[in-house]
Amino acid sequence: MSSESTEESDDIMCATYRALCRHGYADLTMQDIADEWNKSKAALHYHYDTKQGLLLSFLDYLFDQYRRRVADPSGDDARERLLSFLDASLAPSDRDASREFQTAALEIKAQAPYEGAFRDRLVELDEFVRRRVRELVAAGVEDGSIRGTSTPPPPRRPSSRSSTAHTPAGSRSARPSTRCASRSTSTSRID
Repeated sequence: MSSESTEESDDIMCATYRALCRHGYADLTMQDIADEWNKSKAALHYHYDTKQGLLLSFLDYLFDQYRRRVADPSGDDARERLLSFLDASLAPSDRDASREFQTAALEIKAQAPYEGAFRDRLVELDEFVRRRVRELVAAGVEDGSIRGTSTPPPPRRPSSRSSTAHTPAGSRSARPSTRCASRSTSTSRID
């Protein structure tokens, strides 16, 4: 993908973010997104045939950004890296600024029982978060920064009928970059 098409794709994702915050999922139209992008609806349809296809790409975009942001959490030991990962995943940087997006993201999550592709993306992200937490806890038990109290249970498989996505799409880690917004059972104990 050329840098021009990457930039255009990022612009579309940012426009989707702004339109989703402004209109919410139920009222969101391709025209709303095109208006935020400052291009025609036809130009948007050149890239995405449907609102669902665009929103699936938007979820992928959010999840890619999230994965990059939490890929290497800071900290001197595994306990600190786990806390850094959890903070980046769960703590919105500005509750008021993220409220509109959290509402819109919740509306997308609410579609998961009806939209298999949305559900698949949310389950994939849940599995990533669970796997990463397990890895960080295991590393902490190994380096002594986390005391293990028992063998962890095997991973649970989320229900195929509903999404159990725990990763907050409205957290600072899941939101698009500030560029988008600015343009318009416990098995271990952490001591």
